[in-house]
Amino acid sequence: MIGYRAPSFSINEDILKIIEQAGYAYDSSYNSFGLNERYGRIDIANGNRKGIAVQLSDDFWELPMSNLQIGSTILPLAGGGYFRLFPFPVFRAGIQAILERDNAYLFYLHPWEVDPEQPRVREASRSFRFRHYVNLKRTHSKLASLLRRFSSCEFVTCAEYLRRNTSISRPTH
Repeated sequence: MIGYRAPSFSINEDILKIIEQAGYAYDSSYNSFGLNERYGRIDIANGNRKGIAVQLSDDFWELPMSNLQIGSTILPLAGGGYFRLFPFPVFRAGIQAILERDNAYLFYLHPWEVDPEQPRVREASRSFRFRHYVNLKRTHSKLASLLRRFSSCEFVTCAEYLRRNTSISRPTH
């Protein structure tokens, strides 16, 4: 493993230092969408950019979530619950805009998000149940549509992206 992503994007500068000291080559925990109180904050403004990767130190990179800024509003479009929640045409148009802007797009999806038959935790709060279970039955077909729509794009892992676009010196397998 050469990369890390904090649960619920709960990253901060102290945790980032620990991740780097632990020997990881990159972190992918920064989500610029600010309306979720669980998301952490780090400063990537002064980092050296190589595509979507941001160099934070000599041998450590950040791969921030792909979001779309419309005016002063950040639209979270990297995947997960946002992929399940937003209508596919909105998500598709957002990805296209991000690709035109950055020539790359970072997407994530949890394996459980393509399992509509997973057990339901009835004791969980209503807001948790909504976030976790909304549109699970549609995720697989939306993912298939996304792969068809962007079939001319090359899909690579974060490690492979870094290997191709930066001076990363660590093995990526």
